[in-house]
Amino acid sequence: MPINRSSSNPPRHPIGVVARRTGLKPDLIRAWERRYGAVDPGRTDTRRRFYSDADVERLLLLRRVVSTGRGISQVAGLSNEELEGLIAAEPAPPARQPASAPSDGTDLEELRRAS
Repeated sequence: MPINRSSSNPPRHPIGVVARRTGLKPDLIRAWERRYGAVDPGRTDTRRRFYSDADVERLLLLRRVVSTGRGISQVAGLSNEELEGLIAAEPAPPARQPASAPSDGTDLEELRRAS
């Protein structure tokens, strides 16, 4: 199963593993690769895709940036450093407020018993 590219970060992950690690569907990974050049996986002699750890990391970054509302076509050509900068510039999501007692003085235990 020779891979058609050599690197210090060799492609070794099949698309199913990459999909599980990134939360992206295989069809979407292939589309991002084909349409936008988001990643360039290695290929075996039988044309099976194998992704490197760097490819997986890049797909994770792209997924995070796209989840902020940007289109993949806008960000696929950016470097990983630029993607990290976009992520860092996003405002933090609002903190969840802990459940608290009703402001009208109703006892929480009474509410639980009434349910």
